[in-house]
Amino acid sequence: MISLRNAVVPAALAAVLCPLMATSPAKAAVVISSGATSNITCTSGVCTPSAEGSVLNVTQLETMLASGNVTVNTKPNEPHGNINVHHAITWASSSTLTLNAATTRDSEANITIDDPIGVSGSGGLALVMDTRVDLFFGPRGNITFLSLTSPFTVNGQAYTLVDNIATLASGIAANPSGFFALAGSYDATPDGIYSSSPIPTTYTGTFLGLGNTISHLTAQLNTPQTFGMFEHLGLGGFILNLKLDKVSLAGSGVGTNAGALVGTNNGQIYRDTANVRITDVVIAGGLAAVNNLDIANCYTSGKIDTARTGEARAGGLVGSNGVTGSELGSVGESYSTVSVIVGRNSYGGGLVGYQPGGTLYSSYATGSITGGKGSYVGGLLGYTTQSNEDQEITQSYSTGAVTVGAGGAAGGLVGYGGVVMSSTYWDTTTSGISDLSQGAGTPANEPGITGLSTTQLQSGLPSGFNDSFWAESPTINGGLPYLLPPQ
Repeated sequence: MISLRNAVVPAALAAVLCPLMATSPAKAAVVISSGATSNITCTSGVCTPSAEGSVLNVTQLETMLASGNVTVNTKPNEPHGNINVHHAITWASSSTLTLNAATTRDSEANITIDDPIGVSGSGGLALVMDTRVDLFFGPRGNITFLSLTSPFTVNGQAYTLVDNIATLASGIAANPSGFFALAGSYDATPDGIYSSSPIPTTYTGTFLGLGNTISHLTAQLNTPQTFGMFEHLGLGGFILNLKLDKVSLAGSGVGTNAGALVGTNNGQIYRDTANVRITDVVIAGGLAAVNNLDIANCYTSGKIDTARTGEARAGGLVGSNGVTGSELGSVGESYSTVSVIVGRNSYGGGLVGYQPGGTLYSSYATGSITGGKGSYVGGLLGYTTQSNEDQEITQSYSTGAVTVGAGGAAGGLVGYGGVVMSSTYWDTTTSGISDLSQGAGTPANEPGITGLSTTQLQSGLPSGFNDSFWAESPTINGGLPYLLPPQ
């Protein structure tokens, strides 16, 4: 399991989500900005830092790109050799810009794009880091290409650029393990209403969203099926830094499962976000219907309503977080503001609806949770059972209002608690559940869950919260704990 600590945010969500998290890894060795060039020397198109606090002026960089290729290196043997882009960069020549952050002595070299990089001609971009997960985007940051034939590589691997869902789908059908990247934001309105997953081929390759947004993905599912933009992310599959906005999915009830990004995940999903409205499906997740491997640093907002569907499993981020063979479904360093409604005999949670074998760490949920008769609902998780000794819920909290119908169970944190829990909390002020024995709807007094008032949650990190992951500030997230970016 890889632990990540950053996110990208759809433009429509920025005002809501951006105050809740920091965006840029710290300790940059090189900053590209409007500031004066300092502590960096550029010779024959190669720029190399000479000291701490290196700044490369963006105008100087663009001037060099107008006449030839440019490589920007981080400082050799720098323990935190990050390259941060703090000003928009654009060039229309055929030149290639290389950002090389992989000359350091350890594996903490990141590239962070806080402002847009636009390749507006036939030129190319090469990114060199320790791993592909070391690419971060701030809320304003993205990478766009005017030409789909522009060369784009990450750590020497060439990526095929696409600019719409249909082209991506046909590319994956021809090469299910291929490397693809989104060349710019795409409005899917002209696609019309999908009746099945746009990308039905099981995908085992790598797709980079590059901080770009796919909006208005709409589906009406009239037959039992599993739906996601990617129907199935297979083992080895990887989706990073993609934003989904204004996704609308309507199901047909029994047998219909849906998630905005992925129907079933057996791969790795990192730093992806979704704004959703999902109705009338049995297993519903803001990002994934079913997760069997890794989801980290992902964020969702919107509404999920399965009230007309009995025996549903619905969560703001994941519908069902399970286990496949020896692999546990893992959700971490993520949060959701999705409000969730489930009907009779169902499971609903602010982050995860049902967890028969997964693990959940360093996450939180703020959306309201409403359950029908006989349902299990919780601010973070609806229902969980112990099926593996490694399974746990830790360093997490919820604040949403939780209510349930007759014969059901409502817990401040979980509806039914059947797994090892530690350092987990719910807000007794906002949840409507002030009974300190009711962290779990059942059983009472579940170990590892603590009820705290809003004021208590704002008064310092709760016991057990690791300050390498979490922080508090009165000006961020309403003074509640928020997730830190990478160090």
